[in-house]
Amino acid sequence: MKLYDSCLAFLINLGAVLMALNCEPFDMTNIPPILVRIAVTVGMAALALVVGSALWDCYMNAPSTRDGRVRADVVAVAPDVSGLVTEIGHR
Repeated sequence: MKLYDSCLAFLINLGAVLMALNCEPFDMTNIPPILVRIAVTVGMAALALVVGSALWDCYMNAPSTRDGRVRADVVAVAPDVSGLVTEIGHR
């Protein structure tokens, strides 16, 4: 809610400044359509890079499973038998 209030206050102040300076708002109908398409494409690509980077960082730095979090570099594995294994029986 704070972000909304801040944006609203900014827009109100901007309107007051424009009225005080007797400025007309920017007329967006004169922008060529190709520039709008390019701007939208560049904006979407930038958004995709930001979201992709955040997801990559999340998945690579904090891998997890459905059962719990996994975090280890070297894991010691204990055998089920004590002593030295000299022979493995197989079928």
